[in-house]
Formats: sequence, C-alpha cells, structure tokens
Amino acid sequence: MKKELTDMTIHYHACDLTYIEDIVKKLEKKGKEILQFFHLQHLENHLNIYLWDDVKQFEENVHPRHAYTIGKANLKDHRIDVLSYQEILKREGHQQDSIESISDLILHEFVHICHGQYAGQDYGCWVNEALATTISGQYDQEPLNLNCNLEHILNGTWHICYATMGKYILNHYGRDYFLKLAKDQEFAIQETERLYEEAKTWVLEQKTQPQR
Repeated sequence: MKKELTDMTIHYHACDLTYIEDIVKKLEKKGKEILQFFHLQHLENHLNIYLWDDVKQFEENVHPRHAYTIGKANLKDHRIDVLSYQEILKREGHQQDSIESISDLILHEFVHICHGQYAGQDYGCWVNEALATTISGQYDQEPLNLNCNLEHILNGTWHICYATMGKYILNHYGRDYFLKLAKDQEFAIQETERLYEEAKTWVLEQKTQPQR
C-alpha cells in the first residue's frame, strides 16, 4: 500500500493502518517546518519511506545496523527505512516505545534527509543527531539530560544528550548559528567543547531553579 505526499511516497502494510494517518498528518505539517528550518522549499529528489513488517527485508536495506536499530535514512538513495511498530517493540531497548514514537522516528530521519540536502555533503559530526533530535521534536516531552562526557558527545549515540545540546544551541544562539554548525563540520568540531561546557552549566541551572 502507498500514500503519496508532496515530494515523497510512504510504502506500508496492513499492520500499519492504525497509525499511518497520524504519520501522514505529522509529515505534512512538521515536514514543512523542517524544510523551512533549513531554508528549503522542497526536496530535490523524491523521497521513499518504507515501513517494514519483515525484519529480514528491513535489515537488507539498512547499513550499518545493530540489534537496536529501528530506522535509518539513506541519503544516497534518498529513502528512509523504518520497522513497523509491532517489530519495533521486539528490538533491543525499544520494548516500551509508544505508538507515537514511530512518527517521531520518521521525522527524525526526515531531518537527516533535509540536512543532507542543505549541507550538500556527508556529515558525520554529532551536530547531525543534535539537529535530528531537536528539530523533529522527538524529545520535547523529555527532561533535559546531559549526563554524559565530551567523548560521548563526539563519538556516542546518546540521543537525549544530543537533544539537550540542540535545545541549548537553539535557545541561546538561534537558528542561523545552528545552521552554520550544520554546514561546516570543521567549525562544529572546534565549537564542541565550549558548547558542551556551556550546556552543562545551563542544564544544572535549569534543574536548580525553583519550580513555579
């Protein structure tokens, strides 16, 4: 089955019927906001989003993959591969994922697609994940958390920490600075330690402020 949207096609199965309309609704609304964040009018290439109810087929299309991998963007082939919700629950570390998390995951990967078009090159810096977790709104309901060290930021997969870093950057430096980090990987690496230390202080201040 398919859903045709502007610039993209969603391929899905019967098991996805309970949430496919929510995915479409969020992609139509939030997808435009994500494009606008990167100053993009539209995607240069048609995007295919695949929801897989077959883990073997999913893993054949996702590289690199791990036991916890539930979705991934492929910038070269301009596609996003995501497991159907029933299969997400079987993956390592995802047994408690809510049904809404599948829409958040697709938006996360959509940010990667837009970032790739904006940057115009492969981008392997931590800012890639800070953008995806922040701009997608994936962790908007989660408390700030920077319980990691600088090495984890540079080389880890600490998504909640990346989201916290992203929120700090957006709140204190704004979109243009965030986009500069997203465009210039060397500049981003140079800025990392300072941003990490500032964000740590900010998180501590937020936690120690009296509740109203």
